[in-house]
Amino acid sequence: MKKGSWLKKGIASIGLLSLVVAAGCSSSGEQAAAGQPKAEATADNSATEATATTGKDFKIGYLPATIDTLFFVAQEEGYFKEEGLNAELIPFGNSGEGLNAVKAGKLDVGAFGTAAPLSFIDKGASDLTIIGGAGGKGNGIIAKPELEKEFQDIQGFKGKKVATVKLSNGDAVWRKGLVDAGIDLEKEVEIVELGSPADVLQSVKKGAVDAGIVWAPFMEMAKEQGLKVVKYTDDYFPGHPCCRQVALSENLKERKDDYKAFFRALLRAEKFYNENKEETIEHIAKYVKTDRKIIEADAYGGDLLISADPNKHGVEEYWEGMKKIDYVQSEENIDKNINTALYEEALNALVEKNPDDAFYQKALDLFKKQNS
Repeated sequence: MKKGSWLKKGIASIGLLSLVVAAGCSSSGEQAAAGQPKAEATADNSATEATATTGKDFKIGYLPATIDTLFFVAQEEGYFKEEGLNAELIPFGNSGEGLNAVKAGKLDVGAFGTAAPLSFIDKGASDLTIIGGAGGKGNGIIAKPELEKEFQDIQGFKGKKVATVKLSNGDAVWRKGLVDAGIDLEKEVEIVELGSPADVLQSVKKGAVDAGIVWAPFMEMAKEQGLKVVKYTDDYFPGHPCCRQVALSENLKERKDDYKAFFRALLRAEKFYNENKEETIEHIAKYVKTDRKIIEADAYGGDLLISADPNKHGVEEYWEGMKKIDYVQSEENIDKNINTALYEEALNALVEKNPDDAFYQKALDLFKKQNS
């Protein structure tokens, strides 16, 4: 892949193509309307800074997939409302559309890919800032059962035909893994770029390709159709981020308290997700239109990480990885487009309010490990 490729054509071309990205975090399911919070604030769980954020409209963009579980839980459990935000959840079909909406000021925040926002920033969208996460991992390589052993070693991809959705998370991480292993992307593997994970799945099933890169819920769908998940992208980039919270930089200064309230709601949702499996699945099912069994496998099977942590170190490594595969041309440091302070302040407020809560203390330890 040479410099001067289509990636240099700028944000306009990315927008037109919509990145063909569901960012490794999308779903083929029907887009659901945003749910309404079910509970009013109470004396025990009222907002820490309610006076600063009461009644503020806050538009949140999401992909209708399990990776955005925290949005669904925070809305359905009333955490956004309790934290003083009048949250509206707005679904998007792919990350390109969502990021364009953020740039146009139509969203206050959105969780869209990792490769996608980094590509936008690389093309000059310096007004975008990554402020948190939705999760990580959740991408894998599928193949027919008879090829499972062959792909246990990454060198097994040499001479193979592999389908992928360009600029999806799994695509970027897998390509980085090949380059790290010394495999020439142009000469030693045939990469077929398709428009959706559903297309990838069908190509593998029909035998048109040897393997394919997909994400939740398509990995579980592949299993149901007799295919195997032969490797997870986590094997090539442990704990890699998937779907980052992105906002306009100027909004972070003007509405700082609202973004802290947003993260308090997400952290409370994350605690709920870890402690209330059945209710969480019910909440997800309102937004992700697929089989409940698939939702449960995605959300609680261990192959998808649900976390609002910004994971700055992971984003930095991802940025460097995208340079290796020529998805990023810029030599700039990505740190100037990452803000971890809002999440940190929200987390510290919850730790101070709940000093004996093991979940928030664990979240604080993780934050220090991934962002300091």
